[in-house]
Amino acid sequence: MARTRTALLSVLALLAGLLSLQLSGPAPRATAAPAAFTHPGVLVSRAQLDYARSKVQADQQPWKAAYDDMMGSSYASLSRTPQPRAVVECGSSSNPNHGCTEERQDAIAAYTDALAWYFTRDSKYAKKSIEIMDAWSSTITDHTNSNAPLQSGWSGATWPRAAEIIKYTYDGGWPGAGRFATMLRNVYLPR
Repeated sequence: MARTRTALLSVLALLAGLLSLQLSGPAPRATAAPAAFTHPGVLVSRAQLDYARSKVQADQQPWKAAYDDMMGSSYASLSRTPQPRAVVECGSSSNPNHGCTEERQDAIAAYTDALAWYFTRDSKYAKKSIEIMDAWSSTITDHTNSNAPLQSGWSGATWPRAAEIIKYTYDGGWPGAGRFATMLRNVYLPR
């Protein structure tokens, strides 16, 4: 449990570092919006990912330590087996907890593997991220019980981060990307 918490905190620290790049310095002058949105860019841009990757490759701190923690976490494990459920039932105070923890952890793992792919360019991590996303998108149909909106928000905020990095930076193909997008619309968007 402590290792999982440390790993989650490391992933969040890496994200905070990436976001701080966006928030640091003087505000840019307002200009006309670009004609098209550039992916990745929903949470972090390709430039931010490249910046963090260059810091990791140069062994610069705190990026390298956060990266090492991320890579040492269970979320980055290539032997991880996704645990999808058709219906994730989350009650108040996690009672009942039928798939709630597994869904959230698998979403974090998919994002961790997408980041690992981007930083290492090792396709094993992209394939693992895809495996996890495909397992859930081929299975889940609903969230139920009193904490369903909260649960779908937690996981629904993480899945697209993984998908965006894979879809727009991995050239190995992702045949299930359309099904995954349908899952996001049908299972995670509020009704």
